[in-house]
Amino acid sequence: MINGNEFRVLIPKCNNAADVLLDRTESIKWSNPEDGYIRGQFRDGGAFGYRHPKARFLKRVTGFRALRPTERIEARGEVWCPPLAIATFTDVYDGSYSIVRFYRDNKVIGKSRLYRPDDLTLLVSSASTVSGADVFKYWKETALMLAADDPTRPAFESIKYVHPGSALFAYMEGVNFQTSETRSPVILPFQSNEDQKIAVERALSHRVSVIDGPPGTGKTETILNIIANILMNPGATVGVLSFGNAAVENVKDKLDEAGYGFVAARVGNGECVTSFIAEQEARARGIARWLSYASVDSAVQSSEVRQ
Repeated sequence: MINGNEFRVLIPKCNNAADVLLDRTESIKWSNPEDGYIRGQFRDGGAFGYRHPKARFLKRVTGFRALRPTERIEARGEVWCPPLAIATFTDVYDGSYSIVRFYRDNKVIGKSRLYRPDDLTLLVSSASTVSGADVFKYWKETALMLAADDPTRPAFESIKYVHPGSALFAYMEGVNFQTSETRSPVILPFQSNEDQKIAVERALSHRVSVIDGPPGTGKTETILNIIANILMNPGATVGVLSFGNAAVENVKDKLDEAGYGFVAARVGNGECVTSFIAEQEARARGIARWLSYASVDSAVQSSEVRQ
């Protein structure tokens, strides 16, 4: 029986050279690399044989590295959490080809994904760094002073890991520096003044931004303008959160009034999610109409330029 902790076997899904390789180790009874061929037998009795590199036979070249509670592994946008151990396997015929496997309870997980070493990034919590640990400790102790029925207290108490890309990490490490160049110029489709324009620019270029003001000073419009600028980037998303439903509903209502309600999904609870899914067809029709209007406007503008 092949030892999956020491060896991994990658073979194509079908007998086609163009097929993507799959890790089939757990379904293989035995396999041997010999003279550039990878031969073996499946547990169901079927045999296979492929010339390298149509198939690959890999040997473990590192020990099992267990993640600490303060660590995470990010791989192609997916974050893996402890308890977890990782090990690297390298092709016996090609030393430049390696994959990383994840193990939990001595069993391989995520077998459908082939992660290369360059796909992985180690994320270390701010709570464990020299500069962040004391701040995190103080912050947690302060949270314990909240009233027992304070709705934020359970969330604060449960935090044990602080992602290095989060706003909380920036606060703890004191690194609220400018992270990227502001879109120049920013767009302001919703009502704004000079102070609000500056607030939008700073919010778009800093890790943490606090915008404060009494009712009626345009905070909602500022939020809407921030959303508009972020959504100008293809594939970008925005999360709007609040301790109360009214603030989130206010943003959604303003988007609806402006004709952009289709960009927002109200997903604060199960009822909202069900409603959102039920309205998908109507939303799709609204998007189609909006795109048709945008195409007409673009054609008119192009015609005016030519004239």
